[in-house]
Amino acid sequence: MRFVESLAVWLGNFETLEERHVAYEFVKRSLVFISAAEIRHLVSIAYPDHIRPILLREAASLLSIPEYQVGKIANSTEFKVLRRKSLFLGLSDGAHIDDFRRVSGLSNEQVHVDYQMEDKTAGDLGTRLRQDIEAFTVQPKDAGETSFELVFLLNDFSGSSDTLLREEDGKVQGKVARAMDRVVRWQQQQPPLVAKGAKVFVILYVATQTALRNLRQRLSSLCPSEWPRCEVEAMYVLNDDIRVTPLNSPQFDAILMKYYDPQIMDAHLRKGSSDVIHGYAGCSLPVVLSHNTPNNSVYLLWASKPNLRTHALFPRVSRHREDV
Repeated sequence: MRFVESLAVWLGNFETLEERHVAYEFVKRSLVFISAAEIRHLVSIAYPDHIRPILLREAASLLSIPEYQVGKIANSTEFKVLRRKSLFLGLSDGAHIDDFRRVSGLSNEQVHVDYQMEDKTAGDLGTRLRQDIEAFTVQPKDAGETSFELVFLLNDFSGSSDTLLREEDGKVQGKVARAMDRVVRWQQQQPPLVAKGAKVFVILYVATQTALRNLRQRLSSLCPSEWPRCEVEAMYVLNDDIRVTPLNSPQFDAILMKYYDPQIMDAHLRKGSSDVIHGYAGCSLPVVLSHNTPNNSVYLLWASKPNLRTHALFPRVSRHREDV
């Protein structure tokens, strides 16, 4: 279905002409649609604008020179070795790792689509790393430990950070938690794929202020002692003032309340809150991504299920399936 067709059907959800005007104005003035082209642009600038500065900063520390001496740092063996000793992993399909690999100029042997790669694949990456480091350096001492020293975890979007990191049933759960456990496992194998003193960086293409606050706070409070130090950076931050609330959108908020159907709830959604009128965990977002709609967005944008009383404007394709 094309957008205009979906919009017509969606507006038909509402009983009165006034409600349809309110909903239409919401779409025109408040909806945040992030297109495929915009995501591709973020993927294309992830390395030069966000990851390379991190590498330059870390290399400057190794060289004990000021960070502003960019040319000297970038031309140093230390920078080239550190760049090769960086491992890049996707946290989901949304990381667009294949596109990232093509535009970054990095070795295929240091970029992998999934952090849950098989042991054989991890071993192959380690073997190729040791070979490449030997080619980089003139003296063996220059190579140091032939393990990855920086690990970058890439993902497209976070609205609440629950999918990435949360505490559930007394345990630390989420994609970042699983990735960090995998990093610890790689540090303990022989030879280690990841160095003991490695740093981890979570790079999000798009994130809300709420997600960033939650993720950073949870990393400081929930992290087991064996996890490496982890930093978080979002390339494009959605400010809290875009949220749909009774204060800034009273008429549309009333429509959300009126047309909510609790049949949408399943075991996964109940982990965030008792209802999803304002989206998972009450995030109240007006956000739509070109490939899917986050469940952190308000209910009427994405909720799709047989026999539901309303039709979604951008029906969400769920990754979770409730047993029936």
